[in-house]
Amino acid sequence: MTIIHVESVSHLATLLQEAKAQLVVIDFHATWCGPCHQIAPRYESLAQSHPHVRFLKCDVDAAQDVARKYSISAMPTFLFLKDNKQVDLVRGANARALEQAIKKHASLTADDAAFLTQQTKKVQGIVADLPAESEAERAERARAQKDATHTAHRLDKGVEVVVKTMADGLKAMGNNFMKDSRASDAVLCYSEALRLDPDNLVYRNNRAQAALQDKRWSMAFSDAAIVVSKEPSNTKAWIRLGKALRSLGRVDEAIEAFTAAAVSAPSSAATAEIAETEHIKASHNGQPLPEGQTISWELGLKRTEALVRQLEEDFLKSRGVFSV
Repeated sequence: MTIIHVESVSHLATLLQEAKAQLVVIDFHATWCGPCHQIAPRYESLAQSHPHVRFLKCDVDAAQDVARKYSISAMPTFLFLKDNKQVDLVRGANARALEQAIKKHASLTADDAAFLTQQTKKVQGIVADLPAESEAERAERARAQKDATHTAHRLDKGVEVVVKTMADGLKAMGNNFMKDSRASDAVLCYSEALRLDPDNLVYRNNRAQAALQDKRWSMAFSDAAIVVSKEPSNTKAWIRLGKALRSLGRVDEAIEAFTAAAVSAPSSAATAEIAETEHIKASHNGQPLPEGQTISWELGLKRTEALVRQLEEDFLKSRGVFSV
């Protein structure tokens, strides 16, 4: 979010009228003030990570009428306004107090809430139109559940306990593959975890990220959309949905998803993605990117079976992702 420099009382009045119920923060500073220069980078960073807050700066020597209006006598002073009324004040270069005040008062405006609701409903409609689970995938889900049941009997443990333990183990294994830049194997692990627990949104969100790295845009799109449809405040899922949409050439929808991410929670990442996508749109480069080359279904299943066998051995011997 761009920081606007206040030039006069009349200029500020216009800015406050535009802001309506949006939180406005004014940094009253001076060019000769050392602490003002010290906290300036943090103020700029906060402006980037809180796109639904308006950040202003006011040079007390250049705009003395504004400083007089609010009786500013020490610099830096941070004034917080909502609906043209003062709601808070932070004196001095106290970054922690500044951040806490922003967090306290930066609630969603009615327009922000309406936009997020609109986007969520739009995604829920997309999810409702997603293709049904294939017969082959249903068979694999049944196979995974059956394998977990056999493992539970072999270990003389409860089926539910083993299913959860194995699913979480697969997630952990997938996370390790992601750290090693092995996105294809991570996708296999998260997919098997989802066969054991199809409604787990953490596994699905993780697979969306792995699918993006593996250039599997359609999988990333459907996974992120499912997460967002059930958790509208999930910023990471919104960003992943935006990236998938952008890769599929749906640039306008990507901007909407990134904006929803920024509205749902302050995020410099979302702001950066909006800027990048708007640049792509302006350059007329928003073409679909080719999907990555993925392994065949049969080869993927063989690789999955090998990973599950390894996981079962690790479970039995308390090693690998199960090591204490």
